[in-house]
Amino acid sequence: TVIVLDNASIHHGIAQVTLDRWFIEHKALLFYLPPYSPELNLIEIVWKHFKYHWRRFTTWTKETIDAKLEILLNWITSTRMTACATTMMAGWQG
Repeated sequence: TVIVLDNASIHHGIAQVTLDRWFIEHKALLFYLPPYSPELNLIEIVWKHFKYHWRRFTTWTKETIDAKLEILLNWITSTRMTACATTMMAGWQG
């Protein structure tokens, strides 16, 4: 299991020894995103595209928003997530 976190202060409030023990016990890896890296944070990419559509001068109902969000989330395919993960890994290695 790989856990990816941004650098919010809440993600750094646990003692490193405790984190290390938990990750070893659960066979997990922890990666922190570089400081302010919205291009690597999938939810930032989703909201960027969604806000683009919200800026149009139309009347938005809950049903319209739900439908548009479903289309957008379907657009974010596993291929895009794989590309995002590859970009993140390249950033950590370089």
